[in-house]
Amino acid sequence: MKDILVHELEPYSVTVGKGKIKELMIAIGDDNPFFYSLGSAKDAGYDGTPVPLTFLQIIDYHGSYGFQEKMEVC
Repeated sequence: MKDILVHELEPYSVTVGKGKIKELMIAIGDDNPFFYSLGSAKDAGYDGTPVPLTFLQIIDYHGSYGFQEKMEVC
């Protein structure tokens, strides 16, 4: 896989609060209970409330590499 990468950015971490996950799920109309209830998340096999894949786009706006920074490494 590394041979097809154009550039690689340094890893970073972002703390995601359960309230923000819930806000997104309400906004997109996803009523899956494991996004709203820790008990439901654990019953589904998660350690905690899972972060939906669509949330990764939101992370770009809060503390990660911005568009400009991503383009500068090219």
